[in-house]
Amino acid sequence: GSDINPVLYRHRGPHAAGQVYPLVDQFYLDLIQAADALKLPVFGICKGLQALNVAFGGTLHQDLPAHVQDRPMMQPSHRVRLKEGSLVGNAVDASVLEVNSFHHQAVKDLAPGFEAVAFGEDGVIEALERQDQDPVMVGVQWHPEILAKQRDEASRRLFEAFVRRCGNRGQDASDLSEM
Repeated sequence: GSDINPVLYRHRGPHAAGQVYPLVDQFYLDLIQAADALKLPVFGICKGLQALNVAFGGTLHQDLPAHVQDRPMMQPSHRVRLKEGSLVGNAVDASVLEVNSFHHQAVKDLAPGFEAVAFGEDGVIEALERQDQDPVMVGVQWHPEILAKQRDEASRRLFEAFVRRCGNRGQDASDLSEM
């Protein structure tokens, strides 16, 4: 998606944001807040991760050009390291993943109540999770929907775990294997 308007995370002064659509951005933030109020799970991908962070008070780095890969979308371009015991790590059953990357904005200051659970080799936050896990709110900076089409097993498992978690709402949230 387009960049998130820096005004929404209280950035002042010149900015490196590209095209912004204020009404779309506000819709994303309102939708996330409504899902939270209704206790609905959320899985944010790329701009969705950024919107999760901003919706709960976090900020973004505005321009990380090294994160826009020069390979085809369906090819991984870098590694991310997953935090042990995280929902994302448990879902994919791995500590390191090869992922694709098509963003130039990323989490700068993490929103209160969220935890960074995946990092690029350069330290950029690549996944976050809400700490209280009810409802589960998870975001990844890469595009597993593209990699899953290429039969990437870890990406497929990530979606399967989220779907299972949605189906198990209201049950014991302590089972981290069910994202």
